Amino acid sequence: MDKTQILLDCLSWVADETCIDSTLIVSADKSEDVVDARHLLVKALSDCGLYPATIAMLIGQSPRNINSILAGFSARCNRRKILRYNYAQVKRLIGDNYLTSI
Repeated sequence: MDKTQILLDCLSWVADETCIDSTLIVSADKSEDVVDARHLLVKALSDCGLYPATIAMLIGQSPRNINSILAGFSARCNRRKILRYNYAQVKRLIGDNYLTSI
């Protein structure tokens, strides 16, 4: 599967679940909801099998930042109930669309 298509699918799912525009998610906006959505996007891309360096290239972040996001994602989910819910929904979509085709 094409990496760009995976990005577009995940970005669309995250935007739909969080009700945040996809352009805001990949922007440098630092409001808490947008940052949560960006973290959710990174985790979704990782769950689809993309490596941190690839994710960094696709969304314009540094690989170090992507690794930091992935390392702290579970702690962030523990603090933010809505993020935990959104992640469950996106994970279900990933399973329905990507994991069944393996």
